[in-house]
Amino acid sequence: MPLITNWGGVFMIGSVVSNTVYILKFRCIEDVVYIDECLDKPCDQTCINSNGSFYCECHDGFDLLSDGRSCRSHEGKVATEARDLLDYDILAKRVLKLEKVMVSHTPEKPTEQAISELNNKVKLIIENIAQLRRQLNDIERHQNEYHQQMESIKPYKVEFQRINTLCDQVAGIKRTLNDWKVTTFLDESSLWTKQRQSNEWKHPGSPRPKKVRPTQSAVKVMFIVAYDIDGVILHHAVPPRQTVNTDYYYRFLQHHLRPALRRKRRHLGVQNPIILHDNAKSHTAAAVKDLLHHWQWEILEHPPYSPDMSPCDYDLFAKVKEPLRGTRYNARDELIRALGWSIRNINKDGRADGVRRLPNIWQKLVIYTDAAPYMITAIKLLKVFYPALLHITCLAHAMNRVAKTIRLEYPQVNKLVSTIKKVFIKAPTRIQLFREQLPNVPLPPEPILTRWGTWLQAVEYYSKHLEDIKNFVLKLGEDAVSTTSAKKLLQDPTIARDIAFIKSHYVFLVPIINALESSGKPDYMQLGLIEEVTEKINLVPGYVGEKVSEKLKSVLQKNPRLTVLRTVADILAGKTPEHECAVPLHLIPTFKYAQVSSVDLERSFSAYKMVLSEKRCSFSMENLEKVLVVYSGSNYGHVQ
Repeated sequence: MPLITNWGGVFMIGSVVSNTVYILKFRCIEDVVYIDECLDKPCDQTCINSNGSFYCECHDGFDLLSDGRSCRSHEGKVATEARDLLDYDILAKRVLKLEKVMVSHTPEKPTEQAISELNNKVKLIIENIAQLRRQLNDIERHQNEYHQQMESIKPYKVEFQRINTLCDQVAGIKRTLNDWKVTTFLDESSLWTKQRQSNEWKHPGSPRPKKVRPTQSAVKVMFIVAYDIDGVILHHAVPPRQTVNTDYYYRFLQHHLRPALRRKRRHLGVQNPIILHDNAKSHTAAAVKDLLHHWQWEILEHPPYSPDMSPCDYDLFAKVKEPLRGTRYNARDELIRALGWSIRNINKDGRADGVRRLPNIWQKLVIYTDAAPYMITAIKLLKVFYPALLHITCLAHAMNRVAKTIRLEYPQVNKLVSTIKKVFIKAPTRIQLFREQLPNVPLPPEPILTRWGTWLQAVEYYSKHLEDIKNFVLKLGEDAVSTTSAKKLLQDPTIARDIAFIKSHYVFLVPIINALESSGKPDYMQLGLIEEVTEKINLVPGYVGEKVSEKLKSVLQKNPRLTVLRTVADILAGKTPEHECAVPLHLIPTFKYAQVSSVDLERSFSAYKMVLSEKRCSFSMENLEKVLVVYSGSNYGHVQ
């Protein structure tokens, strides 16, 4: 119901709606009445009163529609706050209306069976999710393991590639050895007779004979022999004053060897022959290789400077020339007929058996390497094809690894040795001062880790001259880093005790390593040195002694065939071996001066560095090979 009241000239008109009082205030000023047009909330959001009217505005994010009252959001939805939020009555109505709409759309209450089925489905989904999660964790774990394995294998990738290449080469050798029955061996040799001074009775006054020494006659024959398991296939005499150059050898293969193989070795029509000839220029020429490749004849590579790998050199030529020794031939034709007679007798008697011994010669191998893991793996693969292969790892290198363990167990001593070395490096003033103050004391050694045993030699030096070195260094007034560090180390009392311990128990390794690096000593003497090292190191007390002893045992166990070599050494020393000898008895004498280290190979690296310098740019491969052989033989052949 409306209410009108007057209070101090201000008229108030109101009404009561749902227990809520709404009042409209206006003031009468000079007969003008101001009425608030926004009282009825005509706008969706904000209403602004004006003289005699009103206008609407929208909040941020909303646009005013064409009716001037409604608001719409930028996304196209009608504003949710259709009236001013302070109008609680209208809001209550709208909430009530929404509740009625929601009640009208509320689904029926589910039954217990539906709830049970829904719960079962939810449990099944949870179990499937847990199983997928476990599978995902397993996949991640396998991926991590795979990546870790790939990272660990990466450093050995190059070594594995080398091993694969080596396996391919070995497979080719094995195939060749299986086909040795169809291998044809070619080589050249010469025969000649000699004219000697005739024996005559002379009286003391007779003139001196004109011929004082034997001379070769003009009766000389160079011949080429083709030879296989069944005997000599062909012997061909080279014309006088003719050298076996590329052209001549090419024609010999075309006009002599190939027709002879077709006549005498018909089985080679099914399987092409394998040719083994040495590395002479005429044999390795491109024209000869192309011809053999065109015929599909396989060429077996001959190791350079290895006559023991060719049956012609180690078997046939000696048997051919033996019956002709001591006979003089006056004509070339006589010598050729005698050569043919000797070869026919050899074929008739079956004495041309050098080819049958070739597989045994090639398979009885001794290989010396270091103890690198990829080397051991490669040799294991080789043993598949060469069961009699004897693999020996370098024992001098094994002793150096033991010495390295000793060095790592004494870091302060090692630091002292390296620091004193730095004190005198590029310091001529200190060296001169040292020689003046200590004329009878040698300069401190400069050990090099790649030179085995030099660190122990340095420790032995300090065991003798530690006090002299200490007094000299402490007197130096310089502030260099090396001298300051050396002074602190020399004042540490534990270093003197450690040096004394190393000198008492381990310095004996120095002469042992030097003896193992040398050559020319019998096998049993070198292995006796290893026995001496084992006995002495096992007697060293303390924690370091146990660790060094374990290291020695480990490096010796990694030498796979050392037991075989020890058995051979016992036989050569006249002792009864503890194990059965795996080496054939007729080969045991060849092991008398067998090496137990690969030091000679290590020494050859320096020779290669010197020969293969940057200044040598015009070496042919043939001359380079000869220079390397001569240099290595002249510089390292005398090492004892």
